[in-house]
Amino acid sequence: MEPDERAVDFDGFWKAALDLYVRPLLTFAAPVVEAAIDWKAGIEPLDKELAALSPDSVAGRRYVDKLVQVRRIDGGASILLIHVEIQGTRDRTFEWRMFTYWVRILDRFGEAPFSIAVLADDDPKWRPTAFEAEVSSTRMRFEFATVKLLDLEPKIDALERSANPFAWLVAIDLRTRRTRAQLEARLVEKTRLARLLLLETRFSRKNKRALYRLLTALMRLPENLEAQVRRKRSIVGGTRGLDPVADGAACQRGGARRRARGRALRRTRRGGA
Repeated sequence: MEPDERAVDFDGFWKAALDLYVRPLLTFAAPVVEAAIDWKAGIEPLDKELAALSPDSVAGRRYVDKLVQVRRIDGGASILLIHVEIQGTRDRTFEWRMFTYWVRILDRFGEAPFSIAVLADDDPKWRPTAFEAEVSSTRMRFEFATVKLLDLEPKIDALERSANPFAWLVAIDLRTRRTRAQLEARLVEKTRLARLLLLETRFSRKNKRALYRLLTALMRLPENLEAQVRRKRSIVGGTRGLDPVADGAACQRGGARRRARGRALRRTRRGGA
């Protein structure tokens, strides 16, 4: 039995990841921008505002986007808008869409955003970086930052040793793509990544919980194989309190055992009477 790749939700994976890890993304892909932000002032999500600015409304779109507002470290009321797109398939209108978002964000907020695209597609030749337009002597060129996940494939072992959660997200994505239609290979990789994440990394418990849930959601397996992952003795201790499925099952088993002991005790007492 092969994994149903239609059930592998890369878009949902990256949407959940962006809700948690905007700063690690910038640390990984745009460290100069990350260093210019006052992170103590917090991050203000602008998801509703971004949705209203969308240049298209096509159902079933294959990209994830996010807009946040932060404050610059140089003080004052200076703000910085950050627009992130994660594109899962090749799209001939992608450069135009990035430019359209940039213009609409500028018009809506009076501030030009920093735009970055994470290219999570499978085409090594597709490398959009700019939108250009020219009419006679009138010319315009809009450039945006990019991260091509396929370029990071040779560094996948280093990604798994990184202290940056975004690097781990990239590694999970790449390992999932590597094990397409390979059920046993995916089982091995998922088990190995879970053990590495939970027992060997120095992430906080909060980050371990979040990354473990993202790993479980993306590297999907049939339930009988998921149970094998959870049963690995070297992982069970590390996942306690981290895996809601395993924890729920463990609680049910524990509750059943306690109820059985209670019934046995009551029967013993009645017999003694």
